[in-house]
Amino acid sequence: MDKDKKVAVVTGGSRGIGLATAKILAANGYRTYCFARTKPEEEIENIQFVECDMTNLFDYEVTARMWLANVGRVDLLINNAGMGICGAAECMSDEDVRKQLDLNITAFEKTLRMFVPYVRSKKGRIINVSSFAAYTPLPFQAHYSATKAYVLAFSKALAMELKPFDTFVTAMVFGDANTGFTAARKIIEGKKFIYGDYVKEYAKKVAKDEQNGYSAEKCAEAIYKVITDENPPLVKVVGGKYKFFAFLRKILPAHAVDSIVFDNYGDKRRYKRLQDEKARGFNMDRYDF
Repeated sequence: MDKDKKVAVVTGGSRGIGLATAKILAANGYRTYCFARTKPEEEIENIQFVECDMTNLFDYEVTARMWLANVGRVDLLINNAGMGICGAAECMSDEDVRKQLDLNITAFEKTLRMFVPYVRSKKGRIINVSSFAAYTPLPFQAHYSATKAYVLAFSKALAMELKPFDTFVTAMVFGDANTGFTAARKIIEGKKFIYGDYVKEYAKKVAKDEQNGYSAEKCAEAIYKVITDENPPLVKVVGGKYKFFAFLRKILPAHAVDSIVFDNYGDKRRYKRLQDEKARGFNMDRYDF
């Protein structure tokens, strides 16, 4: 590869949005490196894969710092790695919580601490992949929603720190996307005597919405458009529906927007039954566990 070319690093680049973005970058002249736990079976022209488990923070740091010492240059960082687990917050095991926080928060932040000095020295760009769940937290995805809110807040703060160095930071906010993320999502159906089958029903609804969402290629095109923007936005919400919802967040009371979300994703049948039971003076203590 030509060492005079700009260098792009994509985390979580073995599939989905990450891989689609890497392909666009490689096609547009970047020396592109994907950090991922696995690499695709087929070789992809002008993309090199760096295999590492980003949830193993020690090994990830050793791998990344060795790579940085060897390549010595980063013009563009796409901080995309992430994962989600679907289930009631109270039913998550310590291991489930740790996995989400280690990848979505700790590895995300570790990546920035390692790569920012190199990007800053090139007056480059950083793209952090957030989610509309950062704006509108979703039931049964409490931990995922919280991690994406962290990504959004961190991006805003980092952008102010790097602005004097002519280094841009953008948080990409995607809604439903038809990628491998859906199939990889773990579903936890704990305490069925409380939540019944609704977690499974909810997961099916979310999966259907995602299957009708943007393709990975469409998301990658949105990322590349931001990269090539002379004055990129701090936050880029992708999709008309999500832009409208973000606007509603600004003009409506929070409870009104949350009510819309609950109507779409909440367990309305169970909620109505509980309200009816309360109205009849039913003893609600049996629901406290």
